[in-house]
Amino acid sequence: MTVLTRDLRIAQGATFQLVIQLTGPNMPGSISGYTARMKVRPWAGSDELYASWTSSQITVDDDNKQVVVRVSAEETSELDFVYGAYDLELVSGDGTVYRVAQGTAYLDKEVTDG
Repeated sequence: MTVLTRDLRIAQGATFQLVIQLTGPNMPGSISGYTARMKVRPWAGSDELYASWTSSQITVDDDNKQVVVRVSAEETSELDFVYGAYDLELVSGDGTVYRVAQGTAYLDKEVTDG
């Protein structure tokens, strides 16, 4: 599976959506039953965690071979960082982990709130 390197801009206080189309020669034939997880940290390997999203914010779509991350405006309003490293992983039923995306996540601070 090809790892997509893409920087993200997350607007604080607005709904954030990221759609990753899964492609590449190592792509499993079906992703039915897979889960996904995404984390943002100050840098790769850091113990500090800025954000962590799992199945409540991430949908694995086998029909369209894509992973959709959707974070509510309420959740993004609680984020408090300038930038950090992120990755998005797909996990099969047997525990095999595929990294599908990575890069830098930037948080655009909200001016108009509530």
